[in-house]
Amino acid sequence: MIAIALRFLAANWIRAALITGVATLLIAGAVYIKHTIEENGRLEAHMDRLIEINQANTQASLAAQEHARRTILALTAERRAYELRVARLAPIRRKIANASDAEDGPVAPVLRDALDGLRTNQAGDPGGDGEADRPGQPVELPSAATSPFN
Repeated sequence: MIAIALRFLAANWIRAALITGVATLLIAGAVYIKHTIEENGRLEAHMDRLIEINQANTQASLAAQEHARRTILALTAERRAYELRVARLAPIRRKIANASDAEDGPVAPVLRDALDGLRTNQAGDPGGDGEADRPGQPVELPSAATSPFN
């Protein structure tokens, strides 16, 4: 049987080489296509993960933009309230600064201490109750019965 195959190959070596070459190309092509399909699957999985990451980043970016917008609005409102307080205090400060010597005089120590306390706590927590001033809102003063100055 081997002898017959050898005789056939000797007589038809060109055909045998051609068939062997075509078979080799088919096998190589099949291996290449298999590898390409596997690589495509890996790349698609990687692309899906990148899309998920991109969507998460987009959501985080939108949340950060919304937070920045709210912060800017809050700061703008706070600045307006501050400017309003400054505008309301400006005439009083001008009156004090431009007061003549006849209008100026000594202040009782208790009143001086109260005014110093108001200056010290003007932007903070004057009542010591854990609540800061609310700009533009009236301040509740203690009654005479509960005042520490009685």
